[in-house]
Amino acid sequence: MTLTAINPEVGSLSSTRSDNLDRLTIFHLERKSGMNHIDAVDTKRVDPDLSLPDREPGAAAFDFPCREDVTIEPGKIGVIPLNSIVKVPKGYFLLLAIRSSTPVKRGLILANGIGIVDPFFCGDQDEIVMQLLNITSRPVTVKRGERLAQGMFIRAESFRWNEVSSMGYQRDGGKGYDLADVDRAVVSV
Repeated sequence: MTLTAINPEVGSLSSTRSDNLDRLTIFHLERKSGMNHIDAVDTKRVDPDLSLPDREPGAAAFDFPCREDVTIEPGKIGVIPLNSIVKVPKGYFLLLAIRSSTPVKRGLILANGIGIVDPFFCGDQDEIVMQLLNITSRPVTVKRGERLAQGMFIRAESFRWNEVSSMGYQRDGGKGYDLADVDRAVVSV
């Protein structure tokens, strides 16, 4: 016996019965547009006068507005509040990155490379922030409402570690990095 039913906008789900066992097989749960589907995400704005994070049609990520003016001195890190508290859907995390034009246009980079917001970081005081490093020789002011950060929900797969005594693979010589000769205590940049 095979049953197939689900909203065609989302995809298809098939349940099959064989060998007296019920098996549920998910063929795909993607919208026909090819993008993963999350119906709604609970969010709270710290300042209701600023907009919610928004995404342009077809864009992969959504942009966060900065909640307040912050001046970042040269070589220093500024913490910029993004006006949103987000309840990340179960099974996902929120990836926070800087918009691609920001380093060139503003001289600011995300100090920690990327940000990861876990599903449990969603209390009433858990406003998302970004840490920006000023790589210029002058002070840079981030203005309220400016959109310098972007976010996207990414599935966080469950797994378990399987510790082994050997990886059973030998790398071809000359490919990749060979760290055997690197003094790991001192690395110059």
